[in-house]
Amino acid sequence: RRPPAAAPPPLPPREPADDMMDVASLPAAPPKPKQTKSLDQARVDALVEAGKMAWDPVDERYVTVEASAPAEKRADIAAIRLDGPVDLSAKAPHVREAILERRASLAAAQDEAREKLRAREDAKNAEEDAFTALHARLGPGLTAWSEDHGRKKNVRALLAGLGDVLWPEAKWNPVSIGDLLDAKKVKRAYYRASRHVHPDKLVNLDVEKRFIGKRVFDALSQAYAEFESEGHT
Repeated sequence: RRPPAAAPPPLPPREPADDMMDVASLPAAPPKPKQTKSLDQARVDALVEAGKMAWDPVDERYVTVEASAPAEKRADIAAIRLDGPVDLSAKAPHVREAILERRASLAAAQDEAREKLRAREDAKNAEEDAFTALHARLGPGLTAWSEDHGRKKNVRALLAGLGDVLWPEAKWNPVSIGDLLDAKKVKRAYYRASRHVHPDKLVNLDVEKRFIGKRVFDALSQAYAEFESEGHT
């Protein structure tokens, strides 16, 4: 029986080549700058000058201006008329009947679409009129909550005073400035407040609550964007 073969001697350590670099000695990569969702004033001014944003005196903020098609392009768009005469004398009886039924169905659909559009426009105009009246009545109180002698309040001050402007049914649990000293607590309170006044939560509320919620949501969003831009997380 043969004895087991001896293990080969270990290889000597390999010397690093001259063109190799010690990764551990490299300087650390600089941190990536944080991106904020807010627009700086220069960008807002540029959008206003381009006609893409405008100041809304009711909401007291800049809003996006909806672009409309140029007049020369709109003039080329012709609607299909369904009430004009049509020559069906060469058509078979069943074809004539199918064409007339189809025209009647399309005409009814157009009438329904026009009624829905008119109803949406009437509701929008009524809400704008109501918002204008509410701005005169509730605007001063909301401005006192969101501003201090013309200067926008920070997000901590807005969250601490939120109970003064929200409606009782919102069931907002008040917080104090002392509760918001830590940045993580500010973040939690902000997202909790946003759930109360998010546009999706305001759809089925009355017009006064929608007006308050819209103003509060906009003010909180702008203040929190500024909070993030200052390096808080």
